[in-house]
Amino acid sequence: MNSPLELTEEQLERYARQILVTNFGGRAQKRLLHTQIAVYGTGPLTERLALGLARCGAGCIHVAESVAPKIAPQVGPDTRVVPHREPSECFDASALCIDGGLTPEDWHRCVEPAARVHNFALWSRTLGSMGLVGVTASEEPAQLCVGWYFDLLERPTSPSVYEPYAIEWCAAWTSALALRHVANPHAVKGSILYRYDVESGKVDEFL
Repeated sequence: MNSPLELTEEQLERYARQILVTNFGGRAQKRLLHTQIAVYGTGPLTERLALGLARCGAGCIHVAESVAPKIAPQVGPDTRVVPHREPSECFDASALCIDGGLTPEDWHRCVEPAARVHNFALWSRTLGSMGLVGVTASEEPAQLCVGWYFDLLERPTSPSVYEPYAIEWCAAWTSALALRHVANPHAVKGSILYRYDVESGKVDEFL
């Protein structure tokens, strides 16, 4: 019988691709299986983010009450989906915060306090053909704030037909950064904003 710190044969097979990723491996997968992640928001991007992380093997996903019934039937046997009425309900439990659709006001009211506790948060948005993913990490919790990301956004000029592709990019990139953080909590320092233009295929980075 496997101990809680060991991966079963089924888990090794289920997560084989990401276990083989350089600098991830079995140890990080074990940590992920015992990690609680809060994904804030209620839109399609939030659902895609939560489902993607669940399929990677996150042990517990906290989501809004309206999102939980949509993703719970699709997650694997290693993940629990926990609904919350208010974001503050999962502040203490979650080791990682991901904002998938809150307003600037809700970020400062609901998510920033939790992010300060963990010194790390992810932020994900789509605007027409644009996908944006923000990372904030700080060794000084008192300095942690990502509200300035919202000041960088402009009204989309591209048709919304591109938005599904932007959602996929945001979900994939956000999940990759979340896994990187689980594998090495000190890998990302400072604040970064990544931007992807679906039409041009260009990805750039704002520091």
